[in-house]
Amino acid sequence: METFVANRGVRWYAQVVFTVDRACQLLGVGLCGTEGSFTVELEVFEVDTDDYSNEVCTLQTAAQSFTKADGQLVRLFLNAPVLLQPEKVYMVSGLIKGTESFCCEECMDMVIAGGVKVSFHRWESPNGTNESRGQFPELYIRALG
Repeated sequence: METFVANRGVRWYAQVVFTVDRACQLLGVGLCGTEGSFTVELEVFEVDTDDYSNEVCTLQTAAQSFTKADGQLVRLFLNAPVLLQPEKVYMVSGLIKGTESFCCEECMDMVIAGGVKVSFHRWESPNGTNESRGQFPELYIRALG
């Protein structure tokens, strides 16, 4: 993971939009760490297939604080697994409050893990991150069936 300091703001949103090709569960996310400390307020949405800025419904929220001691990659697990279905589009959105954070570069646009294909879609977050440069280097997914 190549990292560099990405933000100096007090608050910013980082987002990623994706689909899956078979039913699975989202268990949590990995985020780029910080040289200081920050709090993440995470939301998982189903979004409109034609306009990712339109939320269909909120599937879950979670929050956690992290510090430099937690490392360059931090893990935030959801309170309960979120069921993901093919033919639906999902967004993970994190309101990050605090000091500078790292950012991952050259992210993959598609990953296959446990037989589940996760495809990331073109989307630019309010903080300028997108599907190939962002705060979410990992999604923790459990395949079903």
